[in-house]
Amino acid sequence: MKSKIWKEIRDYGIIKRYEKEYLWTFQKFVKKLTQIVKN
Repeated sequence: MKSKIWKEIRDYGIIKRYEKEYLWTFQKFVKKLTQIVKN
């Protein structure tokens, strides 16, 4: 039972980290896009 909870927490942590990295990449992409549009 306890190991199942730990697995859930670990999986959630991994997902959160990927979300953060994805968001950061997305923001960089948007910045680049707005620069292209402005020029």
